[in-house]
Amino acid sequence: MNDPAAPGYEILLFHAGDDQSRERADGLKKALRDEAAALRLPRALLHIRDNPATDAEPITSPPLRLGLFLARDNKSAGDELCSLTDAWLAQGVLVIPLLGADVRFDRVVPASLSCINAIVLGDWNQPARSVVLDVLRQAGIAELERRVFISYKRDDSGDIAEALWERLEQRGFQVFLDRFSIDRGEHFQQRLEERLSENAMLLLLESPRVNQSHWVQQEVIQALSERLGLLAITWPEVVDNPALRVDAIPGGYRHPLKRADFRTASELQPAALQAIVDQAERVHAQAMARRRRDLLGSLLQALSERLPTVQPQWFDRWRLRIDTGARRFQVDAVPRPVTAWDLFHCDPARGAGYDEGRLLHYHHRRSQPHRALLNWLTQGRALRCYTDSEIDRLMDELEQARP
Repeated sequence: MNDPAAPGYEILLFHAGDDQSRERADGLKKALRDEAAALRLPRALLHIRDNPATDAEPITSPPLRLGLFLARDNKSAGDELCSLTDAWLAQGVLVIPLLGADVRFDRVVPASLSCINAIVLGDWNQPARSVVLDVLRQAGIAELERRVFISYKRDDSGDIAEALWERLEQRGFQVFLDRFSIDRGEHFQQRLEERLSENAMLLLLESPRVNQSHWVQQEVIQALSERLGLLAITWPEVVDNPALRVDAIPGGYRHPLKRADFRTASELQPAALQAIVDQAERVHAQAMARRRRDLLGSLLQALSERLPTVQPQWFDRWRLRIDTGARRFQVDAVPRPVTAWDLFHCDPARGAGYDEGRLLHYHHRRSQPHRALLNWLTQGRALRCYTDSEIDRLMDELEQARP
């Protein structure tokens, strides 16, 4: 379900609370908010909290969370701060250590974070933009794969679909809209299915006649089967008449519009457009996190069953290192089709301290050109790609790589 009041992203700062730590935290917050604003993320969608208590009860749709442990210069963390950090780790939140240059990692970072790759800041007062962007990428804000598929009935909501396409593009999303995104001569329905599979979420314009479209019904079913994010923007006439709804949409996935949200029958008020884009941002963030968690969760479950003596280590938020004793693997979770950039980051030839790179990804409808491109890019390299349905094949390879 989608909670319209929830923030899309939350960064938790853990620090000692002394004057220097608070000053560093304030500087980091400013740098993160400034860069997030440069990425056109509304301020209300990013919450940054200092030393927060853990959730008393599970949240139905939690924001995409990242913890940052601000290490002091060559001073160990107190027991209270370590306990707070451990409590958030137990709730499944990744906490990344941040430390200054020339600082002894083992002295300033809690034991529970000893296997997490740290981020090193050259200057606490003016964090490098590359460092700030790395933090935002880990938080899911500066993702390369911010993709949305708009599903609509052209003669019912075409103008509003184009307005949303423009607003989302301005926010930094790659938006699929059939009018602009399918080349002449392509197989229309096949390309729609492939392009939907390439996206993180489906934004459905649930206008009065959209349920008459067989294609729209199929797109919703495909989005649910492939665990994409889903948000239906529901017209007032559909709110008032449930018979006009798209049956396949589960409860809690709708953003209802009011008649006052329309400037004309084919144009929304600016505030209504902004509210839709903000809600789409939240749903996209939750979908990205859920898909990555599902990928790595399935892998960890398979490891515990088939290789219980192998203990994987988290390298960063969505990346595992697995040492079989004979070979060292890095497994990256990619919540959409693999790109050349993903392969570059996972390639052990870059001297990253492991022998084999593996990408675990979602993509149920890989086109033949995409498969051919992946084969060409990985040829002669210690790289392979597995979909979420091929985890058993990855486990076979890990078992064969034991001494």
